[in-house]
Amino acid sequence: MVRTPDSDIYDKWAQSISSAEELAMAGDTYAQDTGVAICLVAILPVVVIPDNLLWVAAYEDNGSISSDPSKKEHCELFVGRELGIGKIQTPCFHRFVFSHVHFFTLSGFRSFLSSMAVNGPTWDQLFTNKAEEAPI
Repeated sequence: MVRTPDSDIYDKWAQSISSAEELAMAGDTYAQDTGVAICLVAILPVVVIPDNLLWVAAYEDNGSISSDPSKKEHCELFVGRELGIGKIQTPCFHRFVFSHVHFFTLSGFRSFLSSMAVNGPTWDQLFTNKAEEAPI
């Protein structure tokens, strides 16, 4: 098993969150910039790594490992990152929440994109039927 230093992994998912924040800021002004009345934006922070290099371990609530690491094609890491764009207490203020960073192998990402394109339940698992802005 190839081990990558924790700091390298942190740098990659921190970069995916940073890029997601930039996309959220761009998406926030898209409707205004293009004259579109309503614009819904979906952003998924993703890290893609080579095939056969993603290992996942399950942990107990106390932090101990509950099973041996196993190879996977995808997994998620909870980050709970909130981003406010615009001036608070104004109609132009929008709140984005990035709950997870998604990790994929290249094959796993290919499968994910294919399922998003042709499989409604995948979309429904990630997004609700109604888009609503989260309250502040």
